[in-house]
Amino acid sequence: MTKKIKINWEKVHEAAARLYADLSSDFIVPDAIIILNRGGLIPGGLLSYSFDIRDIKLIDITTYHEDKEDKDKKNDGDIKNYLSEQVSQLIPFLKDKETILIVDDLVDSGNTLKLIKEVFNTEEFDKKEIITSVLFGNYGADYIGLPKPEGWLIFPWDDIFNKFNEPEGETL
Repeated sequence: MTKKIKINWEKVHEAAARLYADLSSDFIVPDAIIILNRGGLIPGGLLSYSFDIRDIKLIDITTYHEDKEDKDKKNDGDIKNYLSEQVSQLIPFLKDKETILIVDDLVDSGNTLKLIKEVFNTEEFDKKEIITSVLFGNYGADYIGLPKPEGWLIFPWDDIFNKFNEPEGETL
């Protein structure tokens, strides 16, 4: 059984503040934020307020399921095609943007961000700076707020109705 780790709001804010500080210290000020739905909604919102950016769009993506027996799970090719369609719809919105920040909650296997980087690796985005960021991770993103502990992370927004109220596990 995978260890579940509850992340508290303080850690979320710490990770978002670290992302903002690291991006700012590298003189990165995004023109637009692309949020990976749903995990990136809260982190993307926090960063949009930090940078005072209102040019925000969502990309819908799921590359994993807690239930490994999910019969509807798509392969990487299906997911990449689905992502490519969504990104192509963003081209008019991103036309005049130079620096695009992509935000998610975490990087685990790295598969999601790998696919995102592939679909943004097209002629339309050649002259744009595409930057990936996550609150928690150990590799795979350009900017990482805090190291990801080993286990299944439960964010405050995941557990708003206390559905993961289990005695085992730890809280960060």
